[in-house]
Amino acid sequence: MWEDVAEMVNEMVRRGISPDVCTYNTLISRICKDKELSEAMDVYGSMINKGPEPNLQT
Repeated sequence: MWEDVAEMVNEMVRRGISPDVCTYNTLISRICKDKELSEAMDVYGSMINKGPEPNLQT
């Protein structure tokens, strides 16, 4: 299921919409629920590289 969310985030980027910290937090949370921690860390790294600063929830 998290793959669908990741695709939606990728579609946002393709359309010129920058995901905010809430979007990244939602994606990371979903990935962690699926116990895909390496994928979650990859998304976290992308978040840091692409702009929105992580918050306490992240």
